[in-house]
Amino acid sequence: MPLVASGALTITDVNDGLNARLTQDSFVVSTEADGSAGDYSLAVTTLSVLMGGVDTTSSWVVSAAPSSGVSGSLVGSTYSVTNLLGDAGYVDLTASRAGYAPVVSRFSISKAKRGQAGGTLKLIASTPGFTFRNDVPDPISQTIAITAARTNTTDPVFWFASNGMTVRTDADEWGLRNYVIGLPGMGDGDTCYIDLAEFGDADELFITATCGDLTDVYNIQRVALATSGERGTVQVAAAIPGTVWTDAEAVEAILIAYNVTPRSGDVVTLYNSAAGFSQTRVLNSSGVWHQLAAFFGGDVLVNGTVSGTKLAASNVITLTAQIGDALITDAKIADLSAAKLQAGTALAGSLTVSGTALSTIDERAADPAARINLGPITKVDPGKVTVSGATTLADWRKAGDLTKIDGGAVSANTIDANKLTIGNRNIKFEGLQFEHNSPSANRVAWTSGVISYVGDDGNIFTRTITANNALWSTGTLYLYWVKDTTTISSTTSIATAMGVNNVVLAAYKGNTDLVTDYGRTIIDGSNVKTGSIDTAQIKANAITAGLIAAGAINATHIQAQSIDVSKLTLNDATNLAPDNQIITASAWSIGALWSLVASTTYSFRSKGHFGYAWASGQTGYGASLVSAEFPVAQAEEYYFSYQTAAAGAGDYNIRGRVQWLDAAAVEISTSEIFSGVVTATNTNPIEKTANFFAPANAKTAKILWDCERSTTTVVPSIGGVVARKRFGAELIVNGAITAEKLDVTTLSAITADMGTVTAGLLQSPDGKFIIDLTNGFIEILN
Repeated sequence: MPLVASGALTITDVNDGLNARLTQDSFVVSTEADGSAGDYSLAVTTLSVLMGGVDTTSSWVVSAAPSSGVSGSLVGSTYSVTNLLGDAGYVDLTASRAGYAPVVSRFSISKAKRGQAGGTLKLIASTPGFTFRNDVPDPISQTIAITAARTNTTDPVFWFASNGMTVRTDADEWGLRNYVIGLPGMGDGDTCYIDLAEFGDADELFITATCGDLTDVYNIQRVALATSGERGTVQVAAAIPGTVWTDAEAVEAILIAYNVTPRSGDVVTLYNSAAGFSQTRVLNSSGVWHQLAAFFGGDVLVNGTVSGTKLAASNVITLTAQIGDALITDAKIADLSAAKLQAGTALAGSLTVSGTALSTIDERAADPAARINLGPITKVDPGKVTVSGATTLADWRKAGDLTKIDGGAVSANTIDANKLTIGNRNIKFEGLQFEHNSPSANRVAWTSGVISYVGDDGNIFTRTITANNALWSTGTLYLYWVKDTTTISSTTSIATAMGVNNVVLAAYKGNTDLVTDYGRTIIDGSNVKTGSIDTAQIKANAITAGLIAAGAINATHIQAQSIDVSKLTLNDATNLAPDNQIITASAWSIGALWSLVASTTYSFRSKGHFGYAWASGQTGYGASLVSAEFPVAQAEEYYFSYQTAAAGAGDYNIRGRVQWLDAAAVEISTSEIFSGVVTATNTNPIEKTANFFAPANAKTAKILWDCERSTTTVVPSIGGVVARKRFGAELIVNGAITAEKLDVTTLSAITADMGTVTAGLLQSPDGKFIIDLTNGFIEILN
């Protein structure tokens, strides 16, 4: 630190401490696997040198010493890295100044290299699912081929079906080894085939393929075709500007081509020829677009170009077939459903089921009780069912009311919470708090909170409740929560509040009469009996300064010698802002669209306020509102505050700044109190505060406000302006004043223990008693 003066005393300027900092101490550059193609645009750091809280960087000379392999440039105190040859390096930034030791900070830089590409596995189906019309397969014979598309791997592909069936593949390799490893139905090969019979009556079938560590699953859907009268599926190709599939562009392509909305089975190809992009997808019954590897509509085939020799007979699916001898033997029939029988052509009496004629089964269906009672266990004994042994349903009836079940017949611990109405389940409330007369008289408000409970499926559910309030007018206002919702409802009907899926949380009868069953309640002091709370009921350290009324503590409450200097903070509360009550327009520089309103409707702490006449369509910052200058002292810390409000709900952006000026009224710098979008939900003022140190050579300051109109949607106002020293008062303690601090012509005191006094002349106030210590005599006059 520099030497200020020497002699009897040596004074050194310590400036509250010296430190340096970088905007970022290190940076990692993402590169390719070989370390190339790195982006160094953000590999930048700036060195700042601070003395106490004051930035003194401009008084220092900054130099840079990069390590080997690091390239870059230094501008002022900012260093930008442009290249790194190795995997890591650094730059040492040194700040130098006469009379001070050099300050060195290191900026480190390293590379993060891209890893090697892994293998991929993607399943592509020839069609998204099996098609049915009115629950009948259409066409009758259907087969789906699913192909495994692989990259960066040569491992074999193994196939599995969710229903456990054996999967047929192009390799047809099934063997005992597939079952030994515990995977029944596994097949391997690049393509598997699923027939309609294997799909059965399921709504979906999951086909899983594994290739080494890679796995993919394809969901074969049950696709419902339109009934008679509905349109058929369509095929559309559309050019797009991008290179990725979007559902919105697929919907638009069908709408433009056919003026219809998409339906299940529609196929759309989106392509961008210039970028080499093309993708085809089909819309399934769940409204999801599934990707196809390739799709060829029948319209692209030329008539007569496909001959019979080009078809694999076992894979031909057709709606009709020409059979040479017109006879189908039993061996040719794999299965026969009722849908294949023509009504009125089958003789019921000639068909048997397990040896019993259909006519006999029809007779037994007319009176099933006799057949059931022949069984050894369960019996229907007109109106009774034998459950087990001698116990019948009649034994479960409640005595006195035979229409109800006796609770004693229910086994203990067999009824889960999810079988009960919501009010009887285990419900937990967190953070939910109720308050009467909030936000105004005869209103009850509640905070946001979380409700946890047992759902209908037995799992734990949570719901975040939205904060709100309700108005009481007469009677009792019940606050209740409806199962699975995120809001609290209100009603004056107890029947509504206690519905099956409802939980009553609180009852409110206006003013301070609020009773809660769940959550917490803010208790009004008028509801606490006088003298009922003493110090034993108050938690230690629970009463903070913010809860003590101004002037409530006087000297009689303070123990003698119990407060020392370290516990005191003395403030100068003088408001330095000129015309801080905002009543004199001439005390301000008022820009366009700003106007002074002498009386305020926004509860500002000032008597008046300024409004800004914002209108829709305006953009950018408007003209400024500027206060008059007020005196400041350099390096002194100041507190600034103002309030904003808006005419109703909406967004507004009022920027507040402090402009520091030197003795010639030239701007030194500006400090921003606040800038950003504020969302107002009512007309209550919002406080904006900040603390700043006055910069070097600052003599005066101004406060400026302007409105960013592009992000403003309501008319904003400002008021309640405060500018004061943050810590302005001073304290003199015992022993703090020494002789060298005094320079006076007259000093009086009641008593003084002065020890040895060196003086030239001692004289009484009337001049009649004189002791001349310099010349050595005493003179007494009458």
